[in-house]
Amino acid sequence: MFCFQPTSAAALSYFIDNKLQSIGSKWLMFSGLLIGTLSCYLLAISDYFSFWYFIFISFASFGLAGVALAAGYVSALSIAASDYTENSDEVIGIMESFAGFGLMIGPFLGGVLYS
Repeated sequence: MFCFQPTSAAALSYFIDNKLQSIGSKWLMFSGLLIGTLSCYLLAISDYFSFWYFIFISFASFGLAGVALAAGYVSALSIAASDYTENSDEVIGIMESFAGFGLMIGPFLGGVLYS
């Protein structure tokens, strides 16, 4: 179940990249945030359903999170490349560094806050 989010993000990022010019990068970023919020709400209410509905809603939630991830990632890189044309490689490197740092420190902080 947990591999469904990155799989859907990887599959959809190609299609989102092809439609980026017609959608617009800022609108794509905003819609990715809305879809991610919907994904979180969908996962929050999944506890109130029976087992098979829970499984279905969990897959739907992780699939929507993958769509949000693909939309956010593609649009963030597009905005960085278009706004910082002279030093886009430095800006993208800084963005990737902070994203990696967040992915490393996030589970630790979540474990500390949970306990």
